[in-house]
Amino acid sequence: MQIEAVHLLQGKEQQFVFDPEEEAAAEVTLAHVQAYLYDPNVAISKAGAFKTVAARYGLGKLHVNTHLYTSAKLVEDFPGRTFRVLEVLPFSSKVMKSAALPFKKAHVITRNFPLEAAELQKRLKLKEGEQGLVMGVTVGSGKVLVVAERVVIA
Repeated sequence: MQIEAVHLLQGKEQQFVFDPEEEAAAEVTLAHVQAYLYDPNVAISKAGAFKTVAARYGLGKLHVNTHLYTSAKLVEDFPGRTFRVLEVLPFSSKVMKSAALPFKKAHVITRNFPLEAAELQKRLKLKEGEQGLVMGVTVGSGKVLVVAERVVIA
């Protein structure tokens, strides 16, 4: 039985087809945050292709329960959002108070993290905006803040 995850994006379809056996057998390497961060589209996440997407695109996974992926080199055809990592900061109250972020407005999101995005945004004193991204995530070594910018591939 195959599962077909279809994501509609500006009138175009992104398809990702896999089967449960492939997902069960897929080998995934846990990795520290590298130069690029990948957030799969909602269709892939809802279909449960957490290991298969990493294996097919040669990506490392940040944590077993954090469904974000990373690589040293850009993967241009990844089915989801791609971010260029600018900085990785440890998650601590000291860093939260003194972080010199490169922008005043940013999207703030969290994955497998103890704070909701709105609370993290408030503590970082950031306004919602398009200038950048701050992502609170759990990685193999603990909790970190990833400061990034969106990569737009034409």
